[in-house]
Amino acid sequence: MDYDAEKYDSGAADAQQPARKLIRLIQDYVREKYGREQTTFDSLIIVDLGCGPGNTAEMLANQFPGAKIVGLDIDPEMIDFARTKHPEHKFFVQNIEQPWSEWPEDFRSTYENKVDIIFANYALHWIDNTNSFADTIRQLLRPTGMFTGNLLYCGWLQSEDNSDDKRDEILLNESLDYPREMEFVSKFFWSLRTNGNFHWINMEYQEPVSRFGRQFYTESFIEIPLKWYRKFLKRSMNDQEIGRLNETLKRLILKQRICKVIPANKDDPSSVEQIDLRQQLYIFKAIKN
Repeated sequence: MDYDAEKYDSGAADAQQPARKLIRLIQDYVREKYGREQTTFDSLIIVDLGCGPGNTAEMLANQFPGAKIVGLDIDPEMIDFARTKHPEHKFFVQNIEQPWSEWPEDFRSTYENKVDIIFANYALHWIDNTNSFADTIRQLLRPTGMFTGNLLYCGWLQSEDNSDDKRDEILLNESLDYPREMEFVSKFFWSLRTNGNFHWINMEYQEPVSRFGRQFYTESFIEIPLKWYRKFLKRSMNDQEIGRLNETLKRLILKQRICKVIPANKDDPSSVEQIDLRQQLYIFKAIKN
């Protein structure tokens, strides 16, 4: 997705708290399945979908020593970075929406029906073909295997336009065709239900808060939600139109997400203004038949 892997690796603090929540769900699953506390997990195969630069793969390895960690991501730069920084794990460039029959034969023969746990942190909101994705989970997991992941909804920004002329709302409606929250979440849930072969699915909702330096977020990290909205462009746009749309999206994203502003400490030259941002996150845990 053309992100700078090194910056993402060091700046993805917003994803760590939700990742720890998913890891706790895995710990509960492992404890319940094996009926005792374990210190090594040599028999476990854990696949990290949308692994990025490998930071969550490392979190998984630290919590489950000895487990085989397999990371997948569509971005070759992310995978190159992960392979260099974490050579003890296996990483593959792979579009996780691609139909299972089109995945590399050696990968399918190695991992089909052999994976114990599939983990996906801050990756699922990029998936358009949810049916194909759910089928891939079914093909990878062994019977009674577990899928856990979180689905980020980036927000219905039209609701932030309180102006009399509704200029922002009109621009968004004319330019983008992105889904409302209920449509977005129910589509994903139903794909798991019908294509994933799960006999048990649990979903919960949270609004995690992450803290960023304002300048870092507004000049760099905000490009991630911007890319999500631009996935849903209705028509081709020239540079001027894209520029206007980006500025509108940025302003509305900040208006919707910022819940607290922390001023810089005037007595500390290195201190910067920080912002707390609230996000809308759905957490899934599902067990295969």
